Amino acid sequence: MFIPGETTAMVEGTIISIHSFHKHYVLFSYSFNNHEYRRTQVIPKKFKEKYPDLKAGLNYQVELLTEDPRRAVINLDKPMNGLSF
Repeated sequence: MFIPGETTAMVEGTIISIHSFHKHYVLFSYSFNNHEYRRTQVIPKKFKEKYPDLKAGLNYQVELLTEDPRRAVINLDKPMNGLSF
């Protein structure tokens, strides 16, 4: 998602909802520089097998582009559980 040399930051994001229509995706929110953002991200079809504990309200690591924080990826392999960077 990011090109080598782009400046990124890690923040904490929260799953708002999980959707299963034609594709499976999550809606998540995160804050950066006192602004809140909401984004969607497609997740694997078999997400329930890969991420059995995935549910709304859980926090995960989000990597974002500092010059355009709307460009962000939530990392479902990195739950936050109160951890900080």
